[in-house]
Amino acid sequence: MVLDTSKRSLSTGRPKPARELGESRERIPADLFQALLLDDLLHSVRELTALIQSQIERGFLVQAALNATLLPQDVEFNSPLFSISITNDGPGVLEFNIFPSSTRPSTLLAGEIANISFSTAKILMVRIRGIAGATPAVRIMGTY
Repeated sequence: MVLDTSKRSLSTGRPKPARELGESRERIPADLFQALLLDDLLHSVRELTALIQSQIERGFLVQAALNATLLPQDVEFNSPLFSISITNDGPGVLEFNIFPSSTRPSTLLAGEIANISFSTAKILMVRIRGIAGATPAVRIMGTY
């Protein structure tokens, strides 16, 4: 094992003073230190602002009107939604899932409305289908 003794005193084994090593231990000027600190603070504020903005509804509406069939139909959204309203205008029963949150399908009878909302934008897609041969008319409205 080779020890690097170039920066240690041979007699005491302690680090040599900076002036003996030819290194300068100048202090950072206060205005430079303040600028570096403000830059770090700016980056932290930007990250926090982005996080807060992702949790605020913009108030834009997404609307879709379609007829459900026996085969599942996926309605995807360009941006994740905070809330969604699904209306079954009938006739028949409608089954729907909201992704990625629901694990089991929910049902809506003719004339019923389901309102679902979250504190963050997480609704990416709705899957709908008619039950027992019904093809109900469906209205979907969401906000992002």
